[in-house]
Amino acid sequence: MTDPRRWHDVGVRPAADPQPVVPFDRRVVGVAATLFVVLMSFAGLYGFHRDELYFLDSGRHLQGGYVDQPALVPLLARLSWSAFGVSLPGLRLWPALAAFATVLVAGLCARELGGGRRAQLLAAVGAATMPALLAIDHLLGPTAIDVLVWATLAWLVLRVDRTGDTRLWVLAGVVVAVGVANKHSVVFFALALAAGVLVSGGWSMLTNRWMVAGVAIAVAGAVPDLVWQSRHGWATVAMTRALNSENTLPRFSAITSPS
Repeated sequence: MTDPRRWHDVGVRPAADPQPVVPFDRRVVGVAATLFVVLMSFAGLYGFHRDELYFLDSGRHLQGGYVDQPALVPLLARLSWSAFGVSLPGLRLWPALAAFATVLVAGLCARELGGGRRAQLLAAVGAATMPALLAIDHLLGPTAIDVLVWATLAWLVLRVDRTGDTRLWVLAGVVVAVGVANKHSVVFFALALAAGVLVSGGWSMLTNRWMVAGVAIAVAGAVPDLVWQSRHGWATVAMTRALNSENTLPRFSAITSPS
């Protein structure tokens, strides 16, 4: 069999997949759809969370960024308000869709790792019943989108590694662009993945025009927030420092020293 690593050097996909995988299990879609229906069924049975009210108000005053976050979630809140009015199910449609997609990605990750139909189904069920996912995807907030972005980025890295199709870095750039428009923390994950690829000897996977294009797209996604931050004295940095100083525990010597 042709060594799949040589395709990393030229940055193109081989004519035949060097490491074939089993077909995608369609039951994963059923699991994801079930979770979506459950979340939407309960979406209107309890009132607004205070953060959701904040996102709605932020959406009424759309900007390139905010003191505590980029602009994606306020934008989604604005779209819900425009389409459905002040509606709990309309607002919570977005996290339910994120949950649906996250379960699909869980099945796809299992497939890329060599899992058969049963493994894909088990991964989907595990993701759909995970308490953390259920906790974050029943309300509108940046974490629901963040989890989907991280999972999708991990899946794309797995697929590039298996197939050698470095053109997927362009799609990864789109995913990171969405991620940085939602929450800054995805940058740390992207850097960690890149470091992992380099440490494992995958220099050629990162040094090609597709990676350059992906990075350019990712940076473009951060431009609105960066412009807003620069015009407002890097307010998020100042707020983070203030929160860190408030949450810092007193030094041990200060606690034990006599008054």
